[in-house]
Amino acid sequence: FHTLGNGTLLEAVVLPEDEDPNEWLAANTVDFFNELTLLYGLCSADIEAKNLGPGEGFPKNIVYYWDNAEDEAPGSNKLYKDLSGPEYVELVFTWVENLIENPTVFPTDEEADWPEDFKEGYVQKMFRRMFRVFAIIY
Repeated sequence: FHTLGNGTLLEAVVLPEDEDPNEWLAANTVDFFNELTLLYGLCSADIEAKNLGPGEGFPKNIVYYWDNAEDEAPGSNKLYKDLSGPEYVELVFTWVENLIENPTVFPTDEEADWPEDFKEGYVQKMFRRMFRVFAIIY
């Protein structure tokens, strides 16, 4: 087991031997999400006070959009336009939490199969959106 204090960052993120890659990605995705929600909770009042509307916040003049149609959820044909940073964060957190709690995406049964596109279709998209939250926090 490596921590950043006793090894390099590259060593800390290597898939352990004999570990299922999807299981490892799932555990780290959930951990990252939990840490991100805790961090956002610590500074959300400051962020909400600074981001009064679309285009205000970080990066300057950036307007966030959310297209539910790309998430392929039933009845999700609504495009949210001109979101403030905090509105975008709320959508990201709700979306990620719903995916984590969905057993067809994050199986809870050891015998269940992972989605074929778990890494490319879910995990990468989740991290892309969660990293935008870091930009908003900044």
